[in-house]
Order: sequence, then C-alpha cells, then structure tokens
Amino acid sequence: MIHSEKKSSTHQPIYTAQARLDFDIAYLLQMGIKRAYVTPFAKNNECFCEPEIILNNLEKLKKKADLALLKGLCVYPLFITIGHPEGNFAMPARYRQQQNLDGSLRPGFVCFSDAIRQSEMLRFIQKATELGFARIAFDDDLRDAFCYCDEHLNGFRFFREKPRDEIKKILNGVLTNSEYEKVRCRWYEYKYEGMKKFAHCIEKTVH
Repeated sequence: MIHSEKKSSTHQPIYTAQARLDFDIAYLLQMGIKRAYVTPFAKNNECFCEPEIILNNLEKLKKKADLALLKGLCVYPLFITIGHPEGNFAMPARYRQQQNLDGSLRPGFVCFSDAIRQSEMLRFIQKATELGFARIAFDDDLRDAFCYCDEHLNGFRFFREKPRDEIKKILNGVLTNSEYEKVRCRWYEYKYEGMKKFAHCIEKTVH
C-alpha cells in the first residue's frame, strides 16, 4: 500500500506494505518512495517465531536501513501484534489464543492482553530503539475488539459470573434495556483502557 503524507507544501510518498527484509531499495526509490515501513521477517510466516529470530532480523534490517538512507530512502520497522486471518501463521503454545463470544477459539489470533506476547513486543521495541530507529509502526493498530477470552471477561466486573449467552445478548443483541446499553459502553471503555495501558508501556520503552 502506498499513501501520501502532507509535509509542508509537498507530499512525501510512504510505502507501508509488508516488504520484509528482501525489499528492493532501488525499486522503491524508482517508485518515488521516500519512507518505507518494513516487517523484520525473512519470510512471511515469521510473525510468531521465537523472539531471538526477530531480534536478529532487526539488526539485519538496521544495516539495510542505513544503506537505504544513504540513497535517500528512510526505512523503519513495522510490527504485527495479534496476527492476521490468512491462516499462514502457526500459533505458538506460549500465547493465549483469542476467543469468540461463544467461547470458541479464533485460529491465528493472539489475545492482545496476553502478557507473554506483550513482553515480547516490548523487547522488539526496545531493540529497535537501541539500534537507533527513530520510528516504529504497528500493522494491527493495537486492536483488541474481538477477543472474549475468559481473562477478558473475568477482568470486567459486570461480566463476572455471567454466562456467555447473557454476555452475547448484552453486547450483540437488540438493546431493549438501558442498563445493557451502559454495560456495553463500559465494556468498550474497559477494552480501550487495556490498549492505552500497553501504549504507555511502549512509550516508556521508547523514551
């Protein structure tokens, strides 16, 4: 994907596709790209590989980014948080998997609030900062809208001890009860607070 960013009176083309480590510097420059966000993967299915691989790949990305900068292309790391629906990522057992409202698992997606995944992401961010990257980006925008795992439900006091059928009615049913409407709003506020908390962790890691 290519889009433009307003900068003073000019537009600066930005490349945000998942180019991976094999991105072609000359080709991007020929396209008029001045800034590229690149996933630190040697291949597409490294999203959930062992952290050491990503840390090592970040070092490789920095070397290529330094070379690209000499030619007029700024390159920054692009991270994936919870996963993608294409089904090409194997979910490691160390992560807590997302759940649907009925309790079934969402294949290929990590729960955003999973402590292990968040810890690994902070390690990646710290490494990128230490390497001297001035920017980082997240492909998933820290989204946390579709996970209804037991941990999420138990962490929200209005849903503790409630059966999933009742929770589904509150969140997805036709609103005929004003109290349900208030609970629904509080649920999304609760989700937002979880994302904001992790964003603060990112901020402290970077700064």
